Amino acid sequence: MFDILNSYKEEGINMNDTKEKLNTLLNDYQYIFSRNLLAYLEYLIDLKVSAGTTAFISDDDRKKLLQLEVYREIAKFNIYFRALKLANISNESSSYVENGYLNLIRSINKQNYKIFEFDYHNPKNIGHVVLHEIVIDEEERKKEIRRLKNKIENLYDVHNPTSIYIRNFSFLRNQEIELLLKKVKELESREYITPLQELETKFTEELCRLFLEDYQIEEKELKPIKSDNRLQRRLIKNKPGLIVEKRIHLF
Repeated sequence: MFDILNSYKEEGINMNDTKEKLNTLLNDYQYIFSRNLLAYLEYLIDLKVSAGTTAFISDDDRKKLLQLEVYREIAKFNIYFRALKLANISNESSSYVENGYLNLIRSINKQNYKIFEFDYHNPKNIGHVVLHEIVIDEEERKKEIRRLKNKIENLYDVHNPTSIYIRNFSFLRNQEIELLLKKVKELESREYITPLQELETKFTEELCRLFLEDYQIEEKELKPIKSDNRLQRRLIKNKPGLIVEKRIHLF
C-alpha cells in the first residue's frame, strides 16, 4: 500500500517530492502497461491532462487502472495540483489541508468561504471533489428570514411544560431564540449587495465553470441531491472512481 498523499498529513503535499516518488513507482510498471497507458500516466503526473476526464483512454482500460493503487495515487496527485493551478489562474486564493482534505478558500466581505474541497483520504478510490459557488438570491433570502422570524415567534409562545424531566426550559429556549436572531440579523445584513460582493460571486461562478470544464462535465449532467441547508443547493456527478459535487450557496 503506497498511500503517498496521506503520508504528508496536515502540512500538505510536497509536489516535487511526490512527483519523484510517483515516477519511481511508475518505472516498476513500465513492462506491464502498454506504451499508450504509460504515456497517459506520465501526462497525469506532469499535469498535462486531467484525471477528471474520461478522454484519452478507453473505458475498459480505465476500469482496469482503477483497480491499481499506483493509478489512484497518480490520479489524486493530478486532481490535487491541477486544482491549485486552476485556482491560481483564476485569482489569488488560500489553501490548507485538514484530515485528508485539500481546501481552497476565498475571502468575501471579510469572511472566508471555501471554493473547493478534495477528499483524497479513501485509498479505494480517487476521491470526492466539492465545488462551491455563491449565488445572490434575494427571494430565497427573504423567504428564509420570514421562516426564522415565524419560528422565533412560535418559540416565544411555548410555555414551560410541567414535566419534571424538563429543566432549565427558559434558558434553553432563550438560547435557541438568540441563535435564530443572530441568523436573522446576518441575513438582513445582506440586503444591500456591494459591487465587490457581486464581483466575488462571479468569481466563484467562473471558477466552478473552469473546474467542470477540466473534469469534462456539462452543467446539465449534474443531478440534484438532498441538502439539509435551506440556502444551499447540491448537484452531483459520479465519474469512474471520482465524485464531483457542485454546492450552490444562496447569498
